[in-house]
Amino acid sequence: MSIDVGSIAKGYAADCAAEVASSYGLTSFALDLGGNVKTVGEKPTGKWVIGIQNPDGGILKTVEVADQSVVTSGDYERYTVIDGETYSHIIDPETLYPANLYRSVTVICESSSLGDALSTSLFCMDVESGKALAEECGVEVLWVFEDGTTESFG
Repeated sequence: MSIDVGSIAKGYAADCAAEVASSYGLTSFALDLGGNVKTVGEKPTGKWVIGIQNPDGGILKTVEVADQSVVTSGDYERYTVIDGETYSHIIDPETLYPANLYRSVTVICESSSLGDALSTSLFCMDVESGKALAEECGVEVLWVFEDGTTESFG
């Protein structure tokens, strides 16, 4: 038996790092752990502007946040190609095969740990089930589909 904490490791690390920085008196900062951004407070000019990456390159959209995390799980940075077919690193627990419903799922919420766990979980769920979970957890979500279209919730 083994345990893989990949679905929450960066989120947990971001939350811990923010806690340490705050304990030293920092009240306004953003931490970027690659696909996982944790903000505390605001910049002197206002909220933090965080870009959500387009899986095909560039910025898909920006969001303004303070005291929140913006966490994305996607198939475009960690994957493998076998016989010309691309496979995501996120394994669907139902099929035990790489999840392939979306290009990316971004969650916006206060806790990076929760955002990390949810972005990975939602990557493996259909949108309607995902919306129900997002509502239950009180988070915002952006799904990016294979054809580049998006759907938001929250």
